[in-house]
Amino acid sequence: MQIYPSWGLLTIFIISFGLSAGASGPIIAAQMTEIFAERGLASVFSATNMGQDCSTALGAFLADTFMI
Repeated sequence: MQIYPSWGLLTIFIISFGLSAGASGPIIAAQMTEIFAERGLASVFSATNMGQDCSTALGAFLADTFMI
């Protein structure tokens, strides 16, 4: 927005990011429930969340470290 301010591009980004990020959470949770319904669902769900959190933190760190 600093280089080329455009409300249209911002709107397109918000809609596409919201659809992709907003849809992945419920889909992954439903798939894990179907696969691990018998035993270990809480452990698998916790491990998946920890993996997502660690990769999010690593991505933010790398983006800040290698920022041009």
